[in-house]
Amino acid sequence: MVVQTVVMLEVWGPFMEWFESTTGIANFTIAWTIMFAAAMVIALLLMLGASFISSILPTKTQNTNVISDSSAELNIDMDIPAETTLSNFIRYGYALIPLGLGIHLAHNAKHFLGEGLAVIYTSASLVGWNITGDPSLLNMPTIQIIQYILSILGVLGAIYTAYKISQNNPNSKSSVLPYIVLMLMFGLIALWMYGVPMAARGH
Repeated sequence: MVVQTVVMLEVWGPFMEWFESTTGIANFTIAWTIMFAAAMVIALLLMLGASFISSILPTKTQNTNVISDSSAELNIDMDIPAETTLSNFIRYGYALIPLGLGIHLAHNAKHFLGEGLAVIYTSASLVGWNITGDPSLLNMPTIQIIQYILSILGVLGAIYTAYKISQNNPNSKSSVLPYIVLMLMFGLIALWMYGVPMAARGH
């Protein structure tokens, strides 16, 4: 959702122009697809990196009160069995759901609260009524506050989910730390985006 929002910001246009001029790719569709795919891959690599770090954290913080979890796959090659990177990646991936939901709601709050009345104006034009006016339901500062609240709730939900998942970790409770850092990073990026103007679009 972070990637999807970034491409709608005003800063994305100049960045794409720079990318096209630097790489020599004249086709906008190809250039846009490459950049979007690269952004998605970066997010995936960050998650894999967090999973790898989580799987090799010191075992001195080993959780002795672990709850049995059949989805955890152990790496028996280590002196003290630890969860593999892939298993770690799969299990902690669920923690991204609250984060994605919060950022998704915050992103669409801008459209609904900032452009919601455009639906009425457009629908009226279909029956020959000429109704115009400000399409926003709330002013932008209020919308931004709502976006911040939704995003923060998403981050907190993600951190809590990751923490609960860590309770089932066969290696260490500290395995959640890389994911907390990752969630906070995504959350900060989301908060930054809400302060950047979005590119104008027609209704």
